[in-house]
Amino acid sequence: ASFRVDAEGEGISYEWFSGVMSNGTFSAGPSAGTGRLLSLSKLVAGASGTYYVARATNVVDSVDSTPARLTVTSAGDLKITTQPTFASYALFGGSVNLSVVAEGPGTLSYQWRKDGVPIAGGTSSVLALTNSADNNTPGVYDVFISNDANFVYSTPLNITVNPYLESVSIPDSANPGDGVRMEVVATSLTDAAPTYQWYRNTVSSGTGTALVDSTGVLSGGTSSVLVLKSAQLTDEGWYRVVVSVKNPSDASKKVSNSSDWKKMSVVSKVVITQQPQGFTKLQGDTAQLSVVASGGGTLKYRWLLDGGTAFYGATVSGGSSATLTLGSLALTQAGNYQVEVSNSAGSALSLQRRCK
Repeated sequence: ASFRVDAEGEGISYEWFSGVMSNGTFSAGPSAGTGRLLSLSKLVAGASGTYYVARATNVVDSVDSTPARLTVTSAGDLKITTQPTFASYALFGGSVNLSVVAEGPGTLSYQWRKDGVPIAGGTSSVLALTNSADNNTPGVYDVFISNDANFVYSTPLNITVNPYLESVSIPDSANPGDGVRMEVVATSLTDAAPTYQWYRNTVSSGTGTALVDSTGVLSGGTSSVLVLKSAQLTDEGWYRVVVSVKNPSDASKKVSNSSDWKKMSVVSKVVITQQPQGFTKLQGDTAQLSVVASGGGTLKYRWLLDGGTAFYGATVSGGSSATLTLGSLALTQAGNYQVEVSNSAGSALSLQRRCK
């Protein structure tokens, strides 16, 4: 074991003393060494409980450090007598409770971990997950146990849930007329194959409407892959899938795991319904160019001069909106203007208009 002390001042010398504490008062015993660093070797259990104090001295004064306590235990003193155990999986919505029994001198500290990361609040010999088993439960669990001088790890446990959703693929958006594919990859940890049901809703909560196969419109409403043959504006909404397996302890019941709701937007392409008009102005005048466009989602605008220079709002008023304002016109601003209007489905370019 090593103790180190540092003090500020000129011409300092150091001396260490060993002793005992009584009612908060240190009683110094024999000198234990000199220098900033005190090194002790071949420690024995009898040295446990000894306190050490460093005294720093120069020609002006001397000052004692705070007492530091030495605890000595043998490596075999801390051990796990009962390892945590758990079935290979938890039923979705069920509970996950882990416990460990350890023995050793001093106060034992516990820290449960998942995939090597400490679990908040997991600092006792028992770990009860605050939420019922869900898609965030799977992982490798263990517990780190320590006392003043030693530590030990429990045997890792690989825990998953049944059924387990490995991945869910739902696109963020689609264009009208596009084919759309949604897919779930799920694992059943029993002999029974999982069953599926896809749902659509107008909000990100609640049960939603179960999707039913319809020729030429939709297929796979009760399979792992859902296909919309030709997306329509009415297909926009929130989607999720529910995967179910038979309850191993009661075959007449099912255990279900649901994905989170995810929104798919169906965005109509941009259509320019009113083209910008050119102008002829005097130098120093103010001029405006406007466009009217329709399309799904958020429309973005980018005005162009002679097909190359983009005008943005930071330099020209309305450079990123439907109306472009040009103030204090200069001869260098004469040319062919057009605007690019875009959304997540693509973009449309207006006709060029001569402005002078």
